[in-house]
Amino acid sequence: MAEIYGGFAGSPSAWLRSGYIRSPVFWTWLGLALLLSGLAALGFQPNGDLDDVLKLHEIRYVLTSGNIFERTLPGILQPEPFVTHWPALVDIPYVLVAWALTPAIGLEASLAAAAYAVPLLLLGPAVYFFYRIISALDFAYPAIVLPLAVAFAFRSFAEFAPGRIDYHNLEVLLLLASLSLTLTPGRIAAFANGFVTALALAVSLEFALFFSLVLGLYAADFVLSARDGARRLSVFGLALAATAAILFVITVPPVAYGVAACDTYSAPHLTALVCAGLSFAAAPMLVRWHDTPVWRAAVLVILAATSVAILVILFPQCLGGPYAGVSDYLRDNWLDRIGQEKSLFARRDFVLSSDVLPMTILFIGALAPVVISTGDRGGNRALLIFTLSSYVLSMIFLFVGALAPAAVSMRERGRNRPLLIITLFSLLALVHAILYFRYIRYLPIFSGLGLAFLFAVIVPASSKFAGSIGTRAAAGLQSKYLLLVPGLVLSVAIVLFHLVASPAESRLVAAEVADRCDLSSIGAFGWPEGTRVLSPPLIGIHLLSPQPGQAVVAIPFHAAARGVERAYRFLDPATADPRAVLDTAQATHVAVCAWRAGPLPELMASYPFAASLMEGRPPSWLAECPAVEASPLRIYRYRNAGQPELACPARL
Repeated sequence: MAEIYGGFAGSPSAWLRSGYIRSPVFWTWLGLALLLSGLAALGFQPNGDLDDVLKLHEIRYVLTSGNIFERTLPGILQPEPFVTHWPALVDIPYVLVAWALTPAIGLEASLAAAAYAVPLLLLGPAVYFFYRIISALDFAYPAIVLPLAVAFAFRSFAEFAPGRIDYHNLEVLLLLASLSLTLTPGRIAAFANGFVTALALAVSLEFALFFSLVLGLYAADFVLSARDGARRLSVFGLALAATAAILFVITVPPVAYGVAACDTYSAPHLTALVCAGLSFAAAPMLVRWHDTPVWRAAVLVILAATSVAILVILFPQCLGGPYAGVSDYLRDNWLDRIGQEKSLFARRDFVLSSDVLPMTILFIGALAPVVISTGDRGGNRALLIFTLSSYVLSMIFLFVGALAPAAVSMRERGRNRPLLIITLFSLLALVHAILYFRYIRYLPIFSGLGLAFLFAVIVPASSKFAGSIGTRAAAGLQSKYLLLVPGLVLSVAIVLFHLVASPAESRLVAAEVADRCDLSSIGAFGWPEGTRVLSPPLIGIHLLSPQPGQAVVAIPFHAAARGVERAYRFLDPATADPRAVLDTAQATHVAVCAWRAGPLPELMASYPFAASLMEGRPPSWLAECPAVEASPLRIYRYRNAGQPELACPARL
């Protein structure tokens, strides 16, 4: 081993090499934390979005109110109150850190410190579980592979950058923990995985398909009586049900126990997890008198079908998913037009963009394990095809999840099981990313593993580095460059699709036109008591403030769908009387992006009302507030005869 590690000419000294080998997770975490901190200091946030703004507002309110159960946030009135869809679980790490620091440095400074430190603290266990996943594969020295795979997966690990405080980093951490435990034999790991799975699904359903595959793996082990399958299924199920119940009690206020909120952890989610857990716990007892693989599978299917029927009967309103409350008008004009809500086939900005090469690399990495699995000394190809087909069919039953890994369990060759499991997760992540673009940020987790395989195979075997990273899993490949083929073929196919069947040109809507300006330079305002600003949602989230007495009507979140729809209808040329929208929203002020150059006839022809507000030509019932020439916004007071007229805001 000393000869292998001594081959790294770039290593500054022997003590550094030996120090890294003893603690690869720590040094990889430290290097990644310093890199992310440096990027944050330069103002670069790879994955940052407006979720972070709302999350900071939410944490501030928990600290000032002292009530973590209260999910109704101040400052957002549509005029209906805004109820956040994030459960209290995602606030706890930030609240604890900020609460501990507030007596010493004050509220705002403690919030900034928590937003900086907590993501980096969560990064540590994420790197640890990623290392455990790598260790389960056939690499000669996982410690050398770890920083390489992390570099390939950087886009996913950027979710842990300072200031990235929404729930996505916690989701990634829990997914890596669950995958690591899935690769670990034994009942203790299965019990821990039940806890992690319940926690992850209580945080969000965004990774529900990944965790359905986790459930399917335990179901498959049970069906084939492999790897102590019955006992592992029981302890996993008990942990899943018990944790789901405990989390419900500690995060949901008693007055909301009977509320079916489809987009956040509530009664439907509790029912689904408890039914799944109890089904898994009961299944081994129901097959004792007739213990055959067919009967085990039948019992699971019957229990799953029963559980699904219970959910449909009790909570039919949740069949529409978390966006069920969004109207058709808002879907057409807002939600379905957001880039991350589209499939890769529906995006016009893919071909001939800077995304093509990175996407191709991600596709190659995600599909590399497929080639290795199907080329691993014969036999696995048919099994993998059967596995994937079974997985698709078994998705009909929510709690059976995936029978895909049945083929893996049939082959009691330890080194094949982790590789095929990673293959299944890679393919699922790839389908996620292609069909629903918001998942593209998570694909690098699995592409990073595949690219590490690719690197190990393609690096010349004569080099010392190849000896340290080499993997036996690809020993059966006839050509090492075969690993490149699936990803390249997929990328070419998508490019050809865009060239032949280009997605239709999406039309602009008035609210989007009035929302397009440099919102980073808005600045702060001193609003009079009782202010309620109606604006397009992007402006609204930038105007969100802890200032008492100020509220915005619309922010870009589905939980504020009523406010967003009112903002869109207010500027829609099809709206006959925009004042009716202001009255319904109880708005006192209007804010839009300012157009301070010459008139735009095209804009006026398509969006006359929005154009007049942007150009400073309001109707008589709006009065423009004075603003500096460089301001990106125009703000108007609403002259409503039925209410007292509020003053203009003071620029702070």
